[in-house]
Amino acid sequence: MVTHRPLPGGVPGRVRVTLIAALLPSARVNLSRLNPLRDAVRPKDTFVWGLFETANHSFTLLIITLLFPIYFREVVVGDAAQGKSQWGIIYGISSAIIVLLSPIVGAIADARGIKRQLLAVTAIGCILATGGLVFVHRGHVFETAVLFVIGNVCFVLGENLIASFLPQLSNSSNVGRISALGWAMGYGGGVIVLMLTGGIIFAMGLKNVAQWQPLFGLAAGWFLIFSIPTLLYLRDTDPPGDPQRKLNLLTCGFTRLGETLKQSARFKVLGRFLAVFLLYSTVVQTIIVFGGQIAQDYGFKQLDLVLFVLQLTFTTLVGALITGVLQDRIGSVRTIMIALAVWLVTCIGMAMLPEKDGPQWAVWVLGNGLGLGMGMIGTSSRATVGLFTPQDKTAEFFGLWGLTLKLAGFLGPPIFGLLAAQFGNRIGFITLSCVCVISAVLLVWLIDEKAGLAAARQEPARSA
Repeated sequence: MVTHRPLPGGVPGRVRVTLIAALLPSARVNLSRLNPLRDAVRPKDTFVWGLFETANHSFTLLIITLLFPIYFREVVVGDAAQGKSQWGIIYGISSAIIVLLSPIVGAIADARGIKRQLLAVTAIGCILATGGLVFVHRGHVFETAVLFVIGNVCFVLGENLIASFLPQLSNSSNVGRISALGWAMGYGGGVIVLMLTGGIIFAMGLKNVAQWQPLFGLAAGWFLIFSIPTLLYLRDTDPPGDPQRKLNLLTCGFTRLGETLKQSARFKVLGRFLAVFLLYSTVVQTIIVFGGQIAQDYGFKQLDLVLFVLQLTFTTLVGALITGVLQDRIGSVRTIMIALAVWLVTCIGMAMLPEKDGPQWAVWVLGNGLGLGMGMIGTSSRATVGLFTPQDKTAEFFGLWGLTLKLAGFLGPPIFGLLAAQFGNRIGFITLSCVCVISAVLLVWLIDEKAGLAAARQEPARSA
């Protein structure tokens, strides 16, 4: 008779091994749930798709939000008030161009099936223009404006094109999580970029704003390196809408847009959503454009600014991850409502601060709300457009999404800049608070998620 000597703890060896074997499958299942690509339609493509978000966030953070607006205001223009106003105008001009080009470029990409090729063109254009900003100095206002407009137009058109891959990389049950993954990879990369930026400022002693040109080169180099895998390996599986090329490039974009307008009744839910999206995106675009300058108004120095935007970027990453968990469970409208509530509380808090020289700790605390709301609104809005978009119109409809986003950029930052210049930041934040409230009311009143999803699937909407 064979006996089994008990192992420490009083459990016989054979029983212990049996228990471990029984628990391993459960452990494997639990670990697999931590994999964000576990049920992606095409995991490898989804990963390189997300890398493009990692790449282009160097432009968002260093050129749009943090460093370059201050460099433009203090060095290129040389006057704080005039520089803030001119920055809003230049940003508005680039947004107006984007409004005109976005749906046309998207329609061409769908018609010819060239989304990845156009993505490469826009990425290279943005990288070259960003690199050119290294060489602008005091008085180069026109040259700076041209380079920034080119860079921002290419950046946003690329954003539209990369977002248009979302419907083919996800389905209705995981689109929120896949969208959140892209945003999380983007802002995760942004955290690293900002840490590098802070390290360079400290190591090289770049205390003077006029010494920041190498950091614009960092933005261009980062974009180049991390966009390469996307441009080489991301596959586009959507068939071209005009495979026989019956229409030339000059007419196919307008022709497809005309066809879409004829079907506007079918896509009325998407149209309503884009209208509400336009409204609350004015808040998002304003914070992106003026976030660094607002912090500077409260006495933040160079390294403080980098750390502040680093914190904001990290909380934006957290907001995107929260949305990835919530949206597929509670729906798009409810998720966006939560994000708007976060924005409302934060904007009211900012409005209550003194105009200048207020307590910096309050700005640090409220910055968490700005980042959290930005991450939630960005990923949930993009996923909502993906849900309401039919397979044959992905680039076109995400072009309309980009048009709407930058139309908000054309309206929000210039208006906020004028209000802040005339009446101070407080009036600007009160206005943004009102926009959040109106947007929430319109979302509940106008958006029927089931009808929007049914239209994208060409199915009749079912009543609840």
